[in-house]
Amino acid sequence: MRIYLDLDARRFFSTITRSLSRLEFKRRDNDAFEVQFLRAGIVQELPAGTVARVGLKATEDYAGDFLATDTLSKSGTGTDTVYKGEFNLNTAPLEGLFASEPDSVTAMLELQWQSGTQVGSSLTLPVTIFNDVIRGDEGAPANLPLFYTSETSDFLATQAEAEAGADNTKWMSPLRTAQAITALASTGSHTHPLSDLTQSSASTGQVPTWNGTAWVPQTPSGGGGGGGVSSWNDLTDKPSTFPPDTHTHVIADTTGLQAALDGKQAAGSYAAATHTHDAASITSGTLAVARIPTGTTSTTVSLGNHTHTFGTTAGTFAQGNHTHTFGTTAGTFCQGNDSRLLNLTGGITTVAVVAALPATPNSSTLYIVTG
Repeated sequence: MRIYLDLDARRFFSTITRSLSRLEFKRRDNDAFEVQFLRAGIVQELPAGTVARVGLKATEDYAGDFLATDTLSKSGTGTDTVYKGEFNLNTAPLEGLFASEPDSVTAMLELQWQSGTQVGSSLTLPVTIFNDVIRGDEGAPANLPLFYTSETSDFLATQAEAEAGADNTKWMSPLRTAQAITALASTGSHTHPLSDLTQSSASTGQVPTWNGTAWVPQTPSGGGGGGGVSSWNDLTDKPSTFPPDTHTHVIADTTGLQAALDGKQAAGSYAAATHTHDAASITSGTLAVARIPTGTTSTTVSLGNHTHTFGTTAGTFAQGNHTHTFGTTAGTFCQGNDSRLLNLTGGITTVAVVAALPATPNSSTLYIVTG
């Protein structure tokens, strides 16, 4: 395609004498074109070093991206000078205009040339870009079978064939169509054997599962493909340890515990628990002094069935609030640094060191028991 541009009028021409009002292109084409510059109807060669380029933008989108653009290359000289270019009409901006698949889109074309600091440009030329039909991935059209008519009886489906709906080489008359619809309507509720089911992308052990929009194959949880857990090893997410929790049980929860406890009670084999006794309830043994209740204000303390009276004389207990002074006379305490010898007068005549106290001790002997 060759077009002409009048340098003085800035207008495009389809020939040297015929003006051009619109250019037409085709989507996804690579359109080569030639431009010759005119002045007074004579082809002109632009000054040396002149750069000329052409651009294509969507209609009224002056600040938008180019739909296509190219810098022109020069060939020839004088009146044989030709400037050549090419439009690639398979660009992303242009595809965006065809997103809704219109019949065509409109654009605007402008040619600009610059020689040194001098810049010139053409008037804007309207452009129509038509949508394409052949895309390259449509595939070959499928041929239809022989045109069937009522005269080609050999190709008319029988009633049984129409109702079965398995033959794709026979034609259907209105009667056969009605018969097939009636047969299908009468079998509305029906069943199919499992052998009728087909699978797609399933593997052994999987089952159909509804995912919210469609049936899909899925392996049942638990492994093994059996739909459940058949062994401890098949159980997933099981804990590796089972730490005990603090808890209690009633006696009845332990088999035989109540009978064993009853037997222990009968045999008197319960271990003594920590407990206390009232002093009056002690009837035998020795009452440790440390067990005499503190703060006792009564005048007597019973040891088993024996009664002692609080006082300061022999055979009585000293009360907790009673004070004795250190001294060497009756009613006083002997100090730890007192060095008096044992006085054996007054009935004690002998000191004996023995392993055990005699069954019948001598009243005049002082026994020192070492056992």
